[in-house]
Amino acid sequence: MADPYANRQPSSTTQQPETAQQTATNDKPRPLILEQSNLETYWRTMFEPDKLATFRNPDKIKALLKDITPQASEDGKSVIITLSSSFAESELKNVLAEVMTHLRRSSGIHDLSPKIVIKVEKKAAILYQSDEKYEAMLQINPMLAELRKILPDIDI
Repeated sequence: MADPYANRQPSSTTQQPETAQQTATNDKPRPLILEQSNLETYWRTMFEPDKLATFRNPDKIKALLKDITPQASEDGKSVIITLSSSFAESELKNVLAEVMTHLRRSSGIHDLSPKIVIKVEKKAAILYQSDEKYEAMLQINPMLAELRKILPDIDI
C-alpha cells in the first residue's frame, strides 16, 4: 500500500528564512510599525512637485505643513502633527484625509491614524499706557494720525 503522506511538504523542523512580514514562530504578518526616519522620508516626498500636484489643494498643504516635522508615536501606529493654533488645526482638517492617504500608501500601514497637538507659545503680556498704545498703533497704521485730526476729542 502506498504512503499517503509521501508527497507532503517537509515538517516544520526545517524553517524557511524569515521575511520582513513573517515571524519565526508563525506565518501571520508581522504588524508594521512606523519609524521616525521613515515618516520623515514619506513626509518629504509629499512636497515633491509631481506628488504635490496630485492633491486637490496643494498650496494649502504646502503652506500648512511644509515647515512641520511630524512625529511617529511610540506604538508606530499614529502620526503626531504639532500645530501652533486652533485655526491651523481647522485648516488642516480640510486636507488631512489626503495627507493621511499619502502616508498610508507610502508606509504600507493602512491603519495609520493622525493625532493633532496644539502648542501655543505664551508671550509675556506688555502693559501699555494710552499714549504708548497710540504710538504703537500709529506705527502699524500711519493713517491713524489723520483720523485723530478728524476726531480731535479722542483722549490719549
